[in-house]
Amino acid sequence: MNAIETQILTAYETLGMSVEDICDQLSVDEGMVGEILWRMSAEYRKKNKIGEEDLAGHYKNLALNSPVDSVRERALRWLIDESKGRNDIGIETLKLKKQELKLSEVDVSLRIAQFNESIKKTKAVVEQILTEV
Repeated sequence: MNAIETQILTAYETLGMSVEDICDQLSVDEGMVGEILWRMSAEYRKKNKIGEEDLAGHYKNLALNSPVDSVRERALRWLIDESKGRNDIGIETLKLKKQELKLSEVDVSLRIAQFNESIKKTKAVVEQILTEV
């Protein structure tokens, strides 16, 4: 998920902004905002009456009747991902990414503390050697 998708999704789901407000605020096309929300927000699909059954039916039709192998394969992959809940990227993914970022900050802090401790020990050893000489 890139930065503009994250901004659009957060503005819609967290801040409760309308599609028009998002377009004005971010200076993007309304079609682009709708497409991103349609892909990533179950809330948007529910409000705009894009039912999961309709969508799944469309993909099933593609998987069964498309003459192009790659289209059939992609439709099947979508159906499998949908059945496992992978197609709703949504706000939960953003929360997980924030948690991962916080964990990496903790890791960096611990490493800095270990580094500082090792420098103190090294200085103590060097001072001890210099006083003995």
